[in-house]
Amino acid sequence: MANLLGSEVRLHVIYMGEINEDKLQRKGIRTYQYDGVLTGNWWTRYIGFTKFITDVLRYQDIDIVQNIWMHFALFPLKVAGLIANVPVVARVAGVPISNAETNDPLKWMRNRLGLAIERASLALADHIQVLSKSLRNTFSRRGISPKRMSVISQGCDTKAFAPSSSGDPSGEAGYTEDESTSVGCQLLYVGRITPRKGLDELIEAFREVVETAARDVILDLIGEGPSDVVEKYRSKLKQWGVAEKVRLRGYVKHNRLRRIYQECDIFILPSHREGLPNVMMEAMASGAACIGTSVGAIPELLDDNRGIVVPPRRPDRLASAILHLIQDCERTDAMTQRARDYIVQHHSFCHVRKDYREMYLRVGNSYDGII
Repeated sequence: MANLLGSEVRLHVIYMGEINEDKLQRKGIRTYQYDGVLTGNWWTRYIGFTKFITDVLRYQDIDIVQNIWMHFALFPLKVAGLIANVPVVARVAGVPISNAETNDPLKWMRNRLGLAIERASLALADHIQVLSKSLRNTFSRRGISPKRMSVISQGCDTKAFAPSSSGDPSGEAGYTEDESTSVGCQLLYVGRITPRKGLDELIEAFREVVETAARDVILDLIGEGPSDVVEKYRSKLKQWGVAEKVRLRGYVKHNRLRRIYQECDIFILPSHREGLPNVMMEAMASGAACIGTSVGAIPELLDDNRGIVVPPRRPDRLASAILHLIQDCERTDAMTQRARDYIVQHHSFCHVRKDYREMYLRVGNSYDGII
């Protein structure tokens, strides 16, 4: 937030647990650690936390409270905001609680309880920030007025993530000489190593691509996961005969990841559920051709021929999309330019900073407090 909003705001952070206070304070951010009553009944904890927040709001002349979507904190924040006459903005990120039907009674009960808490929490906020239009549409269907919501992305550093011709030349190389493929096509996935990210379907689709494509192909899987899950995928790759063409790279440092985005040909995010994925925006900004599933905000990002959208859990459709991009270089070049332009125009830090400023001014000017 400090990097995004710059010197236009004074940022204060209330936290529990541990954070790097020195790093935040060097950026001019005031920090307040709540180390009050954390034991006893919930009512005692809430009273102590509410008083602590109220004191900070009153004595530090706070204009707006931004809650980073902690359900349990919205009630004390709202009470403190009413006492100190300060509006509360709830920032909703990630994937909303599912309201899908299920035959599992326990899961059904858990979902309904979660939806009730979500609805009650959002009702307390004076304004709601959502990261994507898809999230706004979801909450609109659940009865929240679109007038109470602002769509503001988490943003993408389009200067750091840029095609190699226009990017910053500093930083580590993406692929070493041994890793790089001088001919053929490099496919890339970045994210958690877990079935929920659609990796089973990706590996199955990749096997078909290897058998069909006229060019040599390599798939890099970058990210971490439980050791048993990673080993399961290693075994599956050997079983399907593609172990030599799929590289499980594990964690990769930020500077090196920038280069890998630039050097890959096709970025693939086959998730079963998503919010507004940072990795997709970074890949688009870096000039990679992108394929994603029709979940969360992915269709929003890849609309208007900025990428290819396929249904989740459909390895056949995923394989067809990969093969299409491998074969149609002319279309791919136009697609990647549109994708880069879109991220710069709608998700760059400069654009997001303007959106935040407009939201905060609108919320502050329209807030009446206790009438």
